[in-house]
Formats: sequence, structure tokens, C-alpha cells
Amino acid sequence: MDYSEGMDHHASVFYIGQHESKRSLDVSPELVQHAQDLGYDMITSPITNDNFHTRVLGLLNAYTQTLAESQSQPLPLIPALDNLDTPLGPTDTIGQLVTFSSSWIDLSSPDPLIAHLSRQVFHLEVAYAGFCGVTNLVVPGPRLAHGQAGVSQYARSIKEALQTGSYIQIHVQLPMDGRQPSSSEDDLGDLARFARPEFEPSSQAKTLDSWSSWDAWNTIRSICKYHNRLSISKDTQFQSTSS
Repeated sequence: MDYSEGMDHHASVFYIGQHESKRSLDVSPELVQHAQDLGYDMITSPITNDNFHTRVLGLLNAYTQTLAESQSQPLPLIPALDNLDTPLGPTDTIGQLVTFSSSWIDLSSPDPLIAHLSRQVFHLEVAYAGFCGVTNLVVPGPRLAHGQAGVSQYARSIKEALQTGSYIQIHVQLPMDGRQPSSSEDDLGDLARFARPEFEPSSQAKTLDSWSSWDAWNTIRSICKYHNRLSISKDTQFQSTSS
């Protein structure tokens, strides 16, 4: 008997999704149907929108101005999401969406203010996604330049999110190598840009290598105790070079 005949052959299954990092239109049931007609199995959507982003930046600005007058201010609290803050709802098509948490937060920030706001944004998004019935959530990975302490801090937020969204599969998005995605801190509204200078990471913490992503993933899954609803999503973007 041919050796290959005695083996079980399982064809690989691939699901193709349509993703836009800066989606301008809300994902309606009609858009989901249109994507399916074009051959896509799923479509991505952010959990919150620019209105919510603007609201958080306004809160940060107001707090910073108040902090200049008095250093004994409690950390700011972000109000709950309202209808203007999100394109999502508990619709029949929610199970066909892969949702993305905000890329402009920094869960690994060494600045307590930025980390505090980022955690609030993230957990508001996870809680609302769970309410809507979301089953898949992609979370941008930690800013590796913040070092091991930042990765551990990020992992604790993921661990809390796994408890909040009890039916959500969380996919941590990390680059294939140690590079930092250019789309994050290039955003003028990225919270990392507002980190105070005294909390800037040291030059030693900024040293990255090709294994930094995998080291970070090992830390994250260890702190989350290898949770069965936690997986890695590898970013394989390639930038073409000009000839």
C-alpha cells in the first residue's frame, strides 16, 4: 500500500475577509451581503468611531489643562458609549463581522494617564462588543518599544478582557518580526503621542530584534494562562520598495 494512501488528507480551509484600516462607512447588513456576493466570507468593522475618539481626546486635553493648575487631580473617567460613538449594534449579521479595537490607544504605555485612558477605552469596547454578540475581536499588540514591563501591563488588560467578553475570541495582532506597525504612532490622534516626557522609555527598552514579537506573545499567553479564547494574529504586511 502506498504510504500516502494510509494517511488522512485534510484540505486546509481558508476564510477570506475584507478589511479597511480606515473604514469610512458603517458596516450595514446590506454591506455584509454585498461582500458575500463578491466572495468574501467576512468583513471587518471597528467597534468605535471618530466621534468617540474625539471625545476621548477632548477629555484628555481638559484633564491636562486642569493638571497644570493642580497636581492632585483624580484620573479622568470616560463615560459609557452612546449611539454616536459606535457603528455596531446587536444585529443578525454581527456574527459575520471581525471587529477591531481602537489602534490609537496604548495599553502598554509607561505613562499612568495614557495607560489609564487606554484601559478604559479598551474595556468599554470589549463590553459593548460582548453585548452586541461579537465573537471575534482583533486587538493591536503592545508597543514593543516599551519593553517587558509594557508587555506585561498589556497582557493584564487582555486577561481582564477575556473575563469581560466571556464569549469573545481575542486575537492579538503582532508583526512577524520586531518592527512596529507604521500606522500606529503616525496617527496624530494616537494617545502615545500625548505621553509625558518623564515617562518616555529608556533607549535600552527600545532595542528590538526579530524575535521581539514572539517573546511578547509568549509573555501575553503565559500571563493569560494559555486561555483557549486567546490566539495570535500575525501581521504580514509588506511595503513595496520604489524601483
